[in-house]
Amino acid sequence: MHKSITLRSFPETMPIVERLALAKQYGYEGIEINLEPNTEITLESTDQDLARLLLLVKGFDLKVSGVYSRTQWYYPISSLKSEVRAAGRKIITTIISAAEILECDTVLVIPGMVDNSIFATEPEIIPYLDAYKNSVESIQTIMDDVLVKSNVHVALENVWGKFLYSPMEFASFVDGFGTEKIGAYFDVGNSLRNGFPEDWIRILGHRIRAVHIKDFKRSVDTINGFCGILQGDVNWDEVSLSLQEIDYKRWITGEVLPAYKYSPEILVEETSRAMSAVFQI
Repeated sequence: MHKSITLRSFPETMPIVERLALAKQYGYEGIEINLEPNTEITLESTDQDLARLLLLVKGFDLKVSGVYSRTQWYYPISSLKSEVRAAGRKIITTIISAAEILECDTVLVIPGMVDNSIFATEPEIIPYLDAYKNSVESIQTIMDDVLVKSNVHVALENVWGKFLYSPMEFASFVDGFGTEKIGAYFDVGNSLRNGFPEDWIRILGHRIRAVHIKDFKRSVDTINGFCGILQGDVNWDEVSLSLQEIDYKRWITGEVLPAYKYSPEILVEETSRAMSAVFQI
């Protein structure tokens, strides 16, 4: 397994070069790139911008572990509105193109949702059957139009969208596409609210292409319950054991948020030390 950290664990105002330097300093091998509005690297960044970023990443002897954009929350590919679904598919194809330039083989994709009210400014509640149908059609379109010509894989993450909340259903959903180009970007902390991450890992098995880690406090039971690794209710011994059982050897990416307001490097160091303690990496 290889240790990575998301750019979102650093202050948004911190230049990327400083984030990369801290990642290297505290023992990470990779960095997850997030294409977000009003940052140095966005969905509108040019190929040249991305190529320069790759050189910067390589300059610190790091690799890009994954590519993601939170704007997917605003444009769910499960939406009842065709224009919203189209915008969501465009976001995904953009991050796939970015991943190709960044020499990364995995992008994080939100597999649609029933309820995007956690982050969306204009929430949409979508009937479950419609969400399932629209999500499958959208992902199939992306696979047919983009993935067949790319070395990039789509990894679907188990987010809090009231959709695909069972590991059995999630596995079946992934298998329905009949291709290894569609897998899972499993988030340990996200799964704890309605189950146990070790169950998800054992059931998803070979489908897991990437792992996000953070902890979660059940007593809080909202997004405010997310916390640093070893600070919540995740059974990290079981998580580590289950990953060993499925012979997982890819990226483990720390996604502990938000960045500390003061001395933000401490969060980066704490996350690295906890990951080393849990996974011996």
